[in-house]
Amino acid sequence: MAPRGDRTTDIGGAARVFPDTSWTLICEARGDGPEVRESLNRLVALYWKPAYWYIRTRWRKSNEDAKDLTQEFFATLQDRRVLDDLREERPRFRAFLRSCLENFLLRKNRDARRIKRGGKAAFVRIDATSCDLEVADSDSDDAFDRAWAQAILHESLDALEAHYRATGRESHWRAFERYHLAGKGATYESCGRALGLTADEVQGRLKHARKTLAKLVAERVRATVADPRDLEDELRLLARHGLEA
Repeated sequence: MAPRGDRTTDIGGAARVFPDTSWTLICEARGDGPEVRESLNRLVALYWKPAYWYIRTRWRKSNEDAKDLTQEFFATLQDRRVLDDLREERPRFRAFLRSCLENFLLRKNRDARRIKRGGKAAFVRIDATSCDLEVADSDSDDAFDRAWAQAILHESLDALEAHYRATGRESHWRAFERYHLAGKGATYESCGRALGLTADEVQGRLKHARKTLAKLVAERVRATVADPRDLEDELRLLARHGLEA
């Protein structure tokens, strides 16, 4: 699991919890009216990190260029009504968006024209004035999918922490954080000494936290597919990147 310090950036503010269903937002974003802009902004909040990381790693863009291209991509997504082409036979929004992004970047290579700052892209809420994301030194074809998997896990970790704090069981979160997120080398005994718990108590809290995290991950992945049968494939994608709960 990624260290907790890798989970936030200055783009888009703090990490946000996934909506009940991304498909609701997608359907809203297809239409017209005042709700469309808000729906698209919420989609941006969910998917800007995978887009940014994909541009940085797969297309080898600088930090500033990647921020600009991410901004422009989501503005173009609305302008070109790309979401109108999304149908039930394309049930995985992650894969659809990745295809849109790849086509957008190919077009950019052929056409150097850019959307001016403060123009068409003004409504897209990406505050990229200060960004310092760590990206893998890789030009792998699955850069987008790996970034998506990381975003799912990070959102789930935020939800896990919020859950335990809201239910008065912060020791569950602290045990999980110390054992899994604070770095290698932690043991049940060392965590117990730091938290005033026995090794058995730490083990029990970790078992509960892992089970809860797995449910949170599944909920968030389920919200990104139209066909429930695709859920297992998406969860296997997480596991393939070593990011399973």
